Amino acid sequence: MTFAVFCLMMFRQPQNSDLPLWAEKVQRIAEASPDPDLKILISAHLLLYHTWWTGRQARAGLLLDTVGPSVRPEKIEPLTYITWHAFEAAHHWMTADNNGCHRSVKAGLEAAEASGIHIWDFVLLAQQTWAITGSGREAISKHLRSMDFVMASNRRIDIFYYHYLLGWEALCLSQLVRAEEYMRTALTQVKGTGIAAPFGVAFTLMGLAEVLIESGRYDEAEGHLRDARELGLSMNCKTVEYQYLWIQSLLCLKRGDDTSAMQYLGSHLAVSRKYGILNHPCWRAPVMARLYAKALESEIETDQARLLIRKHRLSPVRPPETDRWPYPVKIYTLGNFTILLDDEPVDFGGKGQRKPLTMLKALIALGGREVSENRLSDMLWPDADGDSAHKSFEITLLRLRRLLRKEGALQFKGGTLSLDPRCCWVDVWLLDEVEKTHGEWSRSAGGGAASAATMRLWEKAIALYSGHFLESDAPQPWTSGMREKTRGIVLRLIAALGRQHENAAEWEMAAERYQKGIAIDDLAEEFYRRLMGCLDRLGRNAEAARVYRACASALSGSLGIEPSEKTTAAYNAIRSR
Repeated sequence: MTFAVFCLMMFRQPQNSDLPLWAEKVQRIAEASPDPDLKILISAHLLLYHTWWTGRQARAGLLLDTVGPSVRPEKIEPLTYITWHAFEAAHHWMTADNNGCHRSVKAGLEAAEASGIHIWDFVLLAQQTWAITGSGREAISKHLRSMDFVMASNRRIDIFYYHYLLGWEALCLSQLVRAEEYMRTALTQVKGTGIAAPFGVAFTLMGLAEVLIESGRYDEAEGHLRDARELGLSMNCKTVEYQYLWIQSLLCLKRGDDTSAMQYLGSHLAVSRKYGILNHPCWRAPVMARLYAKALESEIETDQARLLIRKHRLSPVRPPETDRWPYPVKIYTLGNFTILLDDEPVDFGGKGQRKPLTMLKALIALGGREVSENRLSDMLWPDADGDSAHKSFEITLLRLRRLLRKEGALQFKGGTLSLDPRCCWVDVWLLDEVEKTHGEWSRSAGGGAASAATMRLWEKAIALYSGHFLESDAPQPWTSGMREKTRGIVLRLIAALGRQHENAAEWEMAAERYQKGIAIDDLAEEFYRRLMGCLDRLGRNAEAARVYRACASALSGSLGIEPSEKTTAAYNAIRSR
């Protein structure tokens, strides 16, 4: 009777304030029961309760650890065994353990086939849907079509869920009219079931809100989100809160309210961290990648954002503006050569690793993408004949793959070698992307005022430049091109950023930029001249004079020339004051 009351409350009255008390009661019954079927059946429902209703994944995980080992088909009834795996699958995908979800679904379906008990077939397949979100459109479509048998049944709760899944699929395909129709049908169905109605209604309202956001109907979406959150608060349901917060963040971004968006996003990530919620229905990888990139750029709950990115193997929608995205492989070449695997530095000091690393450096020096085998071989084995060079290339590439230890990091197709940008991040690539923004600004603004976001991006790129390309390596003919390219990019960014600070009368900040420029290129006379002007504005004339003398010394020592008339005139003007 106690178990029946708990199930009745969980599915029909989740707002009942006594539900947690009944959960504790049935927990004690399960722990004390000598009946393995009763123990596991109660535990299965508690597993679902903590996975979805409370959102406390640690409590659910404890049940898996303590009860899971006793769930053996020869010890319990088939229905009990299948029920456990149906609810276990839900916990696995909610914690982003997709492999665990697949195992649970497989075990449940095999038991259903052997016993002839198919009551949970649809639920098992539905859980598996959220574990294949990264499998591609065709695989998802095929999986969903395999579930259409439910439409011939009278199980309204399953029919509701099927329409919800179809609505999500249509949303992912940007078929917004179809997506809205499916979500509204799902909403009608779940309201008529009575079973898990408040819970199902809340998630369907949020799914409908996603469709409306993508349709540009922001006010309607906000109303549905508000209603969903009220239901979630009435149930004290953290999974609803988690879902509501990220969708609200998305809505604010669409409206151009970045400040509020970041507040909601931070709260979403905090709930994820606190309760261990790592996945959600209606998962859309591009949307979540964009949100988590925003969190990293804004330094909001960065550890949790990185965890979610890794768990879901997300790729950035566009090249990230910083090196904070947790790429499996990160390669720093500006200054000291460093490789991070899963954000941990790796020591490649062995003598046998020298040639593979040289191949990697040469690949990056040539752009890192679609570099021909012949070109690399000519650089690395200039004296070898064709067959010998090819053999050396194959062996060295194999050794490099082993060093990086990340499947897919290196792609060799059609005689060309590339670092996969979905798996690898290289600092010089970031400079290339930032250079594009500089060019766009120069063309559109004509060198006028740059946005705050653009200036922050330039700052990050400049900060990344800790030295010349492969500065600590012995000079190689193939490093000079990339060295000059990256140096030129950074110097152009410094010049543009310094001018922006000057235009805003931010003399100290401008002076710091020009000092950085001189440290990179001590023959860049313009930086000396502009630095003198900034110091003059700050009333530091003695320092300005020292800058002029440093300029004269550098030019004389390296080129045997004196400062230009323009620079000398600026110096004399400062001296005269």
